[in-house]
Amino acid sequence: MLETIKPMIHINEWQLNTLKVRQCDGGENIWIDDLFNNNGMLSLGYGWHPKNDMMLANVPQAIGIRGRDKLYEDLVAMWGFSYVFPSGSGSEANSLAIKIAHKIANKSGGGKIYVAAGGFHGRDLIQLNISRHPTKDLFAPYIDNICWFDTPDQIGDDCVAILMSPVACYHELEEYSNEYWGALQYVIARTGALLIFDEIQVGSGRTGSYFAHRNHTNMPTPDIVTLAKGVAGGFPVAFTLMNKPYLDVGEHFSTYSGQVIGLVWAIQATRIIQKQCAKQITYNNVLRDLLAQFEEYIEITGTGNLVGINFKEGVDTAAFSDSLLQNHFIFVPAFGDSGIVKLNWNFNIHPTDVRNMFGRICQAVEDFVCL
Repeated sequence: MLETIKPMIHINEWQLNTLKVRQCDGGENIWIDDLFNNNGMLSLGYGWHPKNDMMLANVPQAIGIRGRDKLYEDLVAMWGFSYVFPSGSGSEANSLAIKIAHKIANKSGGGKIYVAAGGFHGRDLIQLNISRHPTKDLFAPYIDNICWFDTPDQIGDDCVAILMSPVACYHELEEYSNEYWGALQYVIARTGALLIFDEIQVGSGRTGSYFAHRNHTNMPTPDIVTLAKGVAGGFPVAFTLMNKPYLDVGEHFSTYSGQVIGLVWAIQATRIIQKQCAKQITYNNVLRDLLAQFEEYIEITGTGNLVGINFKEGVDTAAFSDSLLQNHFIFVPAFGDSGIVKLNWNFNIHPTDVRNMFGRICQAVEDFVCL
């Protein structure tokens, strides 16, 4: 089993030869997550992390001594939600959340599901239904009870569910204001709407606390939260977390919902991330200080290790990505014409390597703005 899983985590020879950067375990791995779309899937690095062997070694013990129920109990205790439903991908986790919202809408006699504009929640049909992705019209028709909002005051009294990410991270990379959360609290109190937070890209420690929605005391408490990507350090598993049993027996099932390896992996990865996530705020401040010399050209957005480099003037972000590549990084422009390049680094980066990594980022910015 070990030999069949390792190739899923390793990057290939071309990538290693292109991206020669030392990680704290001595391997030639890049610091920035998710080679293909930079969404933080491999939050513990591209190399075979030493703790992965421990995770797999613990699986027989976890099954034989503790039982699967105890694994669920561990996740419930660590995450603070009463119900944990595992699945195979972030799209599947979000599909379940949206499915619950539709159930509530139908029970209410036809209420609306309000989705924060500019978000991204997957590419399956049910997610495209709540998306404004440019390819959306190719796959119509869709269910027509979806509304979008830019600000909470646009949410009507017919709202039965609200879906959003607690940090804007698709077209832009920005935290919402205290006023925004206060207005959303008022809407929820007025309508009794179900609140769903998609934390697939922004959760699992990226913002300095394990859950992005727990960064600020004035954020509303969500009823449902979805996690994937970095939640298990790259192992393919996702979760829909709930405070109430919104589904009855037989209303939902996932082929991989009971796979023990995914549960063990998520537990071990969560323990690692919880120890490291608070450091990301410090690292973020260091990066901001180093890039302050370029404040005429750029603005840094985001928090923790979920960071955006926002060019004040219109620039070709693809060209900037080429500059980053020359300094051994692959970054991805935010969707659309926002001019933001998103980045994050692995949680298991050694503190002594942080300044070296940030020096490379500064060099890439300097090379680009001096063109």
